[in-house]
Amino acid sequence: MSRESTIPAITVKEDISGINIYPDVIRFMTGVGTVIDGVFTYTVPQQYLSYTIENNLYQRLMKQYPNGFVSDNLWEYVDIIRSGADSSAPSKYATWDSTTNTWVDPADIVSLTQADAVLEVDSLASVKILATYPLYKQNNVSRTPLSDEAVAMYAYIDNIRALAQTAKSLISTAITVVEIRAAVSKFSEGISS
Repeated sequence: MSRESTIPAITVKEDISGINIYPDVIRFMTGVGTVIDGVFTYTVPQQYLSYTIENNLYQRLMKQYPNGFVSDNLWEYVDIIRSGADSSAPSKYATWDSTTNTWVDPADIVSLTQADAVLEVDSLASVKILATYPLYKQNNVSRTPLSDEAVAMYAYIDNIRALAQTAKSLISTAITVVEIRAAVSKFSEGISS
């Protein structure tokens, strides 16, 4: 036969342990225990909770503590994760709003995305050109008189650059993030063949 008892509430202390720092990811655990005579002791048996700070949360932490952080700085992130946030924010520019417990994109997200998209297109174009015509080949093709190889190389490079310029024009006139991403995808698909 069971019975009901009232157990007075006790205050436990949480501690962060096992901090592992990797490129773009921080993993750690929290556990509970008590403080006796000024010494923290984990409760036994212990069920540690694991946390991962990555993506937007990692970027936020690094921006907040550019010269390094201590374990006590991680409590804010524990609370953010416990309140339902994960690291999959709607965009890389989003920040966590602790009052509403939601990710919020900045007002200038379109211009931020446009700037990144232009850099992405330039990078994709450069990779495509260099994969076919590495710099050593571009520098050593006979320029005078123009050989057939040089004509073909310049036509190829100019074509990739023209496609990139078209994509960047679409990006600069886009008014939504979806339009920007579509322009980058179209360019990427167009040069992949």
